[in-house]
Amino acid sequence: MLRSTLMIACTAALLAGVASAAERVTPDYLVGTWSLDGKTACGTPNFEHIVFDRDGGFRNYRRGRLLSAGLWHIGDDYLEFHVVSSAAKHNPDLKEFLGYFSMASIDAMETKAEKNRLELAVRLGDKMAHWELDRCKQ
Repeated sequence: MLRSTLMIACTAALLAGVASAAERVTPDYLVGTWSLDGKTACGTPNFEHIVFDRDGGFRNYRRGRLLSAGLWHIGDDYLEFHVVSSAAKHNPDLKEFLGYFSMASIDAMETKAEKNRLELAVRLGDKMAHWELDRCKQ
């Protein structure tokens, strides 16, 4: 009985911590430029970054080139991306597909949120990824 009570209490505490952390990721929190290559890469010519706009749009750049664009939305417990991109932008070996675009949906759950750092568990199709984003100074 004591073991079950402790398990329930620990689970409730964990869920409360996740819920309070998720409340910090708001549209105002996301707006701005976030580096995918670490904080020291911000502003360098070749860094990969995402720009979240206040209107719910975003753009993803690498080496100064636009890779993808789309819309983002914060759901109950996740961040949702609707992305338009070309496979040729991500893989130079697919040059014959340049000009062909596809749309994808990406779901992400916050695993850690700090003032200038956001970590996400991301579902890309049938694969999982871990993104670490660092806020760049504006």
